[in-house]
Amino acid sequence: MEAADKFSDFIKYKGTKIVIEDIVLTESNANFNYSQYSDIDVHLILDFDSISCDEDILDEYRQQKISSINQIRDSLIHGGITFQGNRFQTRERDIQDMMGALQIAQVAAAQNQIFSTNWLTEDNVQVLLDLPTLTALGVAVAEHKRFLVYKAREHKDNLMLLNSKEDIDAYYNSMVWTV
Repeated sequence: MEAADKFSDFIKYKGTKIVIEDIVLTESNANFNYSQYSDIDVHLILDFDSISCDEDILDEYRQQKISSINQIRDSLIHGGITFQGNRFQTRERDIQDMMGALQIAQVAAAQNQIFSTNWLTEDNVQVLLDLPTLTALGVAVAEHKRFLVYKAREHKDNLMLLNSKEDIDAYYNSMVWTV
């Protein structure tokens, strides 16, 4: 009980008010097979509806959601795009390969050579890409990334305006990542 009271005092010190509904001993103490070397496993059952947070805790919660938004953004950036009816991969290595092929195509064009290359789509369909198509694909990939970076910025800015965990959760759970 003393450990639970100290935890409760610590949480109150951090600015959170909690209601402890129950205290449960688990493991060896609950099974009466403890020894002098056993630790004490205590589970506090809290009334989460009664928890209120101070601004520092809310800021930390906001930062966790912002970190999650960054992860979603990166996952969507590298999750592929649809271009001219085909799905293309956009992982970092795929983008590097596209940019390399585009550079080769531009060098060939500067030497008045015709360039085209076969490219595998996400579902392993082989498509022929010439310089204009490869350029358009590169622009589409760049626009895809730009859109998601700015959409993530919008979501993070909107989260920063919210002043409760409930509002943050409601916004986060309803975020839209499309145009």
